[in-house]
Amino acid sequence: MLKKPIEPKIGKRLLALFIDFFIISILVVLKMKLEKYLGKIENGYLFFILIVLLKDSGSRSFGKMIVRIWIVDPKLGTRVSVFRRISRNLTFFIWPIEVGLILLGKNRIGDRISRTMVSDAPPIYR
Repeated sequence: MLKKPIEPKIGKRLLALFIDFFIISILVVLKMKLEKYLGKIENGYLFFILIVLLKDSGSRSFGKMIVRIWIVDPKLGTRVSVFRRISRNLTFFIWPIEVGLILLGKNRIGDRISRTMVSDAPPIYR
């Protein structure tokens, strides 16, 4: 029998988001340092966008792993496809709105578009 996913506390979601953006910031700084020694790396913006979009392409991001939250299907509690995990991050450019929604205890726009949610319980494997 499938169980309904459990909404994590707002603090866990914000901590995971902070950890993810901290890691992304480190990667961007490393890229800038490498450019100092190796010359300009073309498509710098593409590098940043790919990091943000692909941060959840594995089962979950590093921030989510650390605070032990998962991306699941909101109705079934099952694991979602790679496409849905990536598509939920297409709204990163409106991150202030996304953070505001998290603070209000609501699902992000990216979660609504991709039909996903963040859960305190691991996904059910069928």
